Amino acid sequence: MSSSNTTEPTRIPILGTDNIVVDHGIWLNWVTKDLFDNVKSSTYVLVTDTNLYDTYVPPFKHAFYGAADTTARPRLLTLAIPPGEISKSRQSKAHIEDWMLSQQCTRDTVIIALGGGVIGDMLGYVAATFMRGIRFVQVPTTLLAMVDSSIGGKTAIDTPMGKNLVGAFWQPSRIYIDLAFLETLPSREFINGMAEVIKTAAIWDENEFTALEANAPSIVAAVNQPTGPGRLSPIRDILKRIVLGSARVKAEVVSSDEREGGLRNLLNFGHSIGHAYEALLTPQLLHGEAVAIGMVKEAELARYLGVLRPSAVARLAKCISSYGLPTSLGDKRVIKLTAGKRCPVDILLQKMAVDKKNDGRKKKIVLLSAIGKTHEPRATTVKDAAIKVMLSASTLVTPGVPTKLATTVTPPGSKSISNRALILAALGEGTCRIKNLLHSDDVEFMLTAITRLGGASYAWEDAGEVLVLTGKGGQLRASSDPLYLGNAGTASRFLTTVVALCSPADVSSTVLTGNARMQVRPIGPLVDALRSNGVSIDYLGPGKSLPLRIDAAGGFAGGVIELAATVSSQYVSSILMAAPYAKEPVTLRLVGGKPISQPYIDMTLAMMKTFGVQAERSSSDPNTYHIPKGTYKNPAEYTIESDASSATYPLAIAAITGTTCTVPNIGSSSLQGDARFAIDVLQPMGCTVQQTATSTTVTGPAPGGLLGLPHVDMEPMTDAFLTASVLAAVAAGTTKISGIANQRVKECNRIAAMREQLGKFGIATDEFDDGIIVTGQPLDTLKTPDAGVFCYDDHRVAMSFSVLSTVANAPVTILERECTGKTWPGWWDTLSQSFGLRLNGDDKHPGAEGHHQQDHTTRSVFIVGMRGAGKTTTGRWMAKLLKRPFIDLDEELERRSGMTIPEMIHGTKGWEGFRRDELQLLHDVMENQATGHVFSCGGGILSRVLNGFLTPVSHPALPFKAAPGQLSAAEIRRALFLLGNIDAQSFYLFGKPISKSRSPALHNSLFDLTGLPHKYGLVETDQADEVAAVGASVTIPLKLDVMPLLDEVSESAKVIGAVNTIIPIPLDGSQKRRLLGDNTDWRGMVHCLESIGVASESTAGTTTASALVIGSGGTTRAAIFALKSYGYHPIYMLARNEQSLETIRASFPADFDLRALRGPAEASTLAVAPTVVISTIPADKPMDPSLRETLEVVLRSPVSEQRTRVLLEMAYQPRHTAAMRLAEDAGWRTIPGAEVLAAQGWHQFQMWTDITPRFIDAQAAVNGDVLPTSTDQP
Repeated sequence: MSSSNTTEPTRIPILGTDNIVVDHGIWLNWVTKDLFDNVKSSTYVLVTDTNLYDTYVPPFKHAFYGAADTTARPRLLTLAIPPGEISKSRQSKAHIEDWMLSQQCTRDTVIIALGGGVIGDMLGYVAATFMRGIRFVQVPTTLLAMVDSSIGGKTAIDTPMGKNLVGAFWQPSRIYIDLAFLETLPSREFINGMAEVIKTAAIWDENEFTALEANAPSIVAAVNQPTGPGRLSPIRDILKRIVLGSARVKAEVVSSDEREGGLRNLLNFGHSIGHAYEALLTPQLLHGEAVAIGMVKEAELARYLGVLRPSAVARLAKCISSYGLPTSLGDKRVIKLTAGKRCPVDILLQKMAVDKKNDGRKKKIVLLSAIGKTHEPRATTVKDAAIKVMLSASTLVTPGVPTKLATTVTPPGSKSISNRALILAALGEGTCRIKNLLHSDDVEFMLTAITRLGGASYAWEDAGEVLVLTGKGGQLRASSDPLYLGNAGTASRFLTTVVALCSPADVSSTVLTGNARMQVRPIGPLVDALRSNGVSIDYLGPGKSLPLRIDAAGGFAGGVIELAATVSSQYVSSILMAAPYAKEPVTLRLVGGKPISQPYIDMTLAMMKTFGVQAERSSSDPNTYHIPKGTYKNPAEYTIESDASSATYPLAIAAITGTTCTVPNIGSSSLQGDARFAIDVLQPMGCTVQQTATSTTVTGPAPGGLLGLPHVDMEPMTDAFLTASVLAAVAAGTTKISGIANQRVKECNRIAAMREQLGKFGIATDEFDDGIIVTGQPLDTLKTPDAGVFCYDDHRVAMSFSVLSTVANAPVTILERECTGKTWPGWWDTLSQSFGLRLNGDDKHPGAEGHHQQDHTTRSVFIVGMRGAGKTTTGRWMAKLLKRPFIDLDEELERRSGMTIPEMIHGTKGWEGFRRDELQLLHDVMENQATGHVFSCGGGILSRVLNGFLTPVSHPALPFKAAPGQLSAAEIRRALFLLGNIDAQSFYLFGKPISKSRSPALHNSLFDLTGLPHKYGLVETDQADEVAAVGASVTIPLKLDVMPLLDEVSESAKVIGAVNTIIPIPLDGSQKRRLLGDNTDWRGMVHCLESIGVASESTAGTTTASALVIGSGGTTRAAIFALKSYGYHPIYMLARNEQSLETIRASFPADFDLRALRGPAEASTLAVAPTVVISTIPADKPMDPSLRETLEVVLRSPVSEQRTRVLLEMAYQPRHTAAMRLAEDAGWRTIPGAEVLAAQGWHQFQMWTDITPRFIDAQAAVNGDVLPTSTDQP
């Protein structure tokens, strides 16, 4: 803040005057002079919040009085108010006004509003009304305020009905934007402001938006550095550009429309929906974070209404997420911050109804027509029904495609081709302009991953329609951060081999991970093939799936590679595409049977050839490929075909409704096997099909006229079987579909999923090893699913059942509508715009009513029994009667592991490995084969896990287990988690500084030892509003600030005046939780005193026993409460600041008998010498001499009877403190601070889990000692 300016700051005109001043370092070196020259007054009133006051006000006072004329020096009055949105209220405004009146402020007073949006908005409103209007200046200290709220004269306070509903337009006399303030702005607050920067570019200037896209890595990297001088130096010029750019746009708009008659509405892009989210989720969600989600939703609304292209929505979302801002309520950070709090759509619409832009009851929303351009030069009136569709978790599809409809639909680019093109272009040399790239979640994961591996750089052209990607010829480096791939199976499999090409960087390996479903999808055959070729890969989870750690060894050996390709052709394509960069030419042999989905392998070979590498299929060896060494040469331009799998859905709607649909860019010359769907499936079912090399047109028979297919082998187009299944449901006769075994291990077990959801429509189905059988029935007999169609977060399930819904007998709810974003983000828009279907939003969320309410007649049957009970015989008999597949889980386990159960038990796996694999298998089949099967399984583990009464468990105290395979309580909890009966929870420590805290080691160790799936992490913050609604530990400086945010505070925490533990308590019959604040510091102290043999004085039957507390901070109060609960009185207090001691004494009830100890002389005359001393002062600095002298007197004072004398040290660094040495020299016993830390955390753990672990394990975790394994725990 003290750096001097050698040039004049940049000025921006607004409303005809140059009142916006922007530069680095003007607060102390320029503002005062400008005030005295241009905003003259006899009294300046500087108001800021308590977070900023100490840092910025004293030096400004010095500069102010140093620059003022000594003969007519003006007054500078200063006031600090509490930080945060809570201060933006009627009460705070009245408090400031009353204070100003008491200071005899008059109409010539100038208010200086120093702070973020809260300070600026409220002080502006004070200025607008005080003495009927006085001058004020804005000094924004946050990025959000600099680019938005400080400019334009909007002033307001909040009310219970919403934000900014009471206020005035009142222009500031000056706006001083000092970019140096941003050096100390916390990273989350900085990124919060970037939402407004992105908003401004999105509505006004595509060039600025492009610059924001390009500069995102540099900005984020700088902002994430520790706060302080020089932090933002690497982006100094970029920072000034984005602030000036946004400020100029807002100034221009305000100058044209000061009172928000129309054009100024545009600045509220993202705010109509964003403010509604903010109203429900504040203070956990910041304004910019809510606006970021609002921008995406309002862009999706524009797309739904047909005024914005899907690629623009994807581009906007990509830019927002590149700055670490959320794009949906499903964002992991939003869920963590808000504890997954729901935002009911009806409540959101109510909040939106009081938006100031509205025209009466008509809602007005800013709609984009392109990046940098809006649909109208004002907000557009939008019907509630359309808004509800975009905000709802589910979509209600009303049947009724217009008769004789003839429509043309162009599906998005192929996911398969898009992902391959990104891999090949990134590995290639040169620049490639990729057209029609699919803008979807999967492709975004892939693009982000190859960028983070350093494999390519890219930019967007033609309003985001063209990706210009420059490859680096295979020069990849390991990523220090895990590459998260969501549920993107294609990306995970392709990248597994590509990552093996990386060279070491800051790290020597890369981790690939994904969501929960991705972590059970198999990848074993690919890993086995790469391991056999010298690649070091570790599974980081229990199964042969993600997450993986892949060593960076600069490529694999090459030569002959054998690969089992009967599960997924993506394994084959993965090795094929990376093979030219192996150290030797590759011969790839596919073993184990006929490869699955050969057309996709052919697609990969054809695309490799286009990118300059010719792989040859062996003419002599079946299923063998020869790939030479080489480097891909990127073509100047590559156009992605539309997705043929996605094309099946609009064509199927034509087929099922008797209408006509043309897909203009999928034909017989397509690279994709699914392009055959119209010829091989729809035509035999009775449709008229016209297919050229580049287009396909389908006309369906009259509704109800489809024919079943006695047998169709869909192995060349397995993803399309879901589309065929819903058509078969209303076709005459029975359809048998084979060749789709791989569909059991996609985003879900798709065969089971289709059977379960078709059953809700009353459709009879069956299945066999590699297929499904569907018996069709007349349209008028279709049932309507009461709970809606559950989609398993699978895009193809959702789109398939939307096809069936077009001919249902009543509207059908499709749950999880947003899962279609994986391959067709605008699918619901297409149903509305191209097929004329009426859609409604349904705020139904998938839950127990979705996945687990399958028809009891289709649920899989599990026969459980001990060895020799006849379960296998019974199972086979039952399966035969029910015409279902039978699986003996013992046999299945042996098949999957490649060894017998005795070999597992007596081999390297042992009993523990056998039990782990057995549980994983049970979990897998319960999740993915929940319908249509009969299973037999041993009763040992299953009965012990699920039995809630007299469960036979082992215990570490036993010399041996009662029987082989006996389970401990920890193992049972771990199994219950795998079965879904225990939910994983996240716990956090909030405070600052906390980087050296031992709490994560303590709690994560105890979670592991007791078999719980929970995790404990750190959130370093000094802002109470960032404390999430979860189980948590709280430390300085938030122990007091967090209390108003809780639902209830324990009596002990109220007396102590501080909370260090937040306990979430579930409410009956609800997912909501009540937050209870407690304090375990005092419990930890009592536990330590008890453990060393100090008897409670309240039960010891003795006379008076006194104690001493050293210090005057928050922990001192907990120590006083602990000693009072233990029966000590009087309790003496010793500290440097006697006033602080008096404040503490006055805050406790009189029966605590607190007495200040003033010096060694008074200590030597105590009637009853203390026998317990608790030190709460920091121990990393020398002790104050006067404290030391007084403490020595206390420690050496004689006691009247034999007692254990103990000094309890609360500081745990260093482990042996000066106070402890003094006590030990005087013959006292001492307890180190680490013991108290372990004890209070041990009590926290019990409050969160209702489990009492061994205290010695808590001690060991804090001390960093070796801990026992979880199987040893009760």
